[in-house]
Amino acid sequence: MKLVIRLIVVGVVGVVVLTGALVGLLMFWSYHQTYLCEHDIGQPAVDACSKAIAAGGSGIWSDYNNRANANMSLHRYKAALADYDAAVRLNGKSAILYANRGFLRVAMHDNAGALQDFDNALWLQPRDARTLQRRGEVYLVMDQYGLGIRDFNAALRLRPGDTAIIGDRGMAYLGLHQYDRAIRDFEAVGRSYPRNAAIATFLSWSYAGRHQYDRAAQEADQAIRLAPDAGHFNNGCWIRAIWGQQLDAALADCNRALKLAPKQAGFFETRALVELRRRAYIAAITDEDRAIAIGAEKPAAALYVRGLAKVKSGDRSGGEADIAAAKKLEPLIADTYAGWGVKP
Repeated sequence: MKLVIRLIVVGVVGVVVLTGALVGLLMFWSYHQTYLCEHDIGQPAVDACSKAIAAGGSGIWSDYNNRANANMSLHRYKAALADYDAAVRLNGKSAILYANRGFLRVAMHDNAGALQDFDNALWLQPRDARTLQRRGEVYLVMDQYGLGIRDFNAALRLRPGDTAIIGDRGMAYLGLHQYDRAIRDFEAVGRSYPRNAAIATFLSWSYAGRHQYDRAAQEADQAIRLAPDAGHFNNGCWIRAIWGQQLDAALADCNRALKLAPKQAGFFETRALVELRRRAYIAAITDEDRAIAIGAEKPAAALYVRGLAKVKSGDRSGGEADIAAAKKLEPLIADTYAGWGVKP
């Protein structure tokens, strides 16, 4: 009897030990998958997170969040959104989940959804400078510049001197035509990043807004020196086109831009304005024809410039028809060009 009892006890202990070992092994496997889910990137992270989610656990919302991050990095936006939604359902008190989903909605061009998520994140964590900045950037895209400036200022109170936020605020001031404030912000960023082509471009736009075209052209040239790509060549051409000076240099920049990007409709539009101001009317008409055929970025502007060139080349009826069509699309188009000294 004693032997039987002893065997039973040993057996039970063995089962307990074995069960404990299995539980420990399962816990280690679950923890290992969660660790890989959090620290891997790309498809390996998606796979590890899927296994961690299947294993369950109290922190499963974090696994959904991490898998969403991985899917977003792979540009699988719908899958990422589904995972963020699941994470929020499991933990609706996490500001980071709302902030992450808001950032995804920005990438999906869902500005209204992004604003709602950022609002929720900031309600839970109001002193988050990065979320304030991201919400401000959404306002910037929506042309709600005043609201953007409000968020950028709030973010800067939390992160004074942050050049990314200062640059965003400069863009908002530029949108409001507050050129002095825009210049102040862009120059502040430029002191930290003196060889930044984007900042030089933004400064060129700001100085052009103040009609300081010589300084605008200098900044545009600086951007070209730092990054001689098609966009910067076109900007150099455009600044001189609206200035009405240094038109040979403008034409050279436009030609370089079109050599690099021969199917860019906007570049033909820019060169057409240069040619109009150089009194090369047939060339201007030809370039606007090309822009319209490709798909003009600014249809009203393309029609207006072509109309002016037609009138000046002797085709009054054709020109007046183009000008009328341009004004129908954009009633103040003539005032815009008159501000640059371009008139019928």
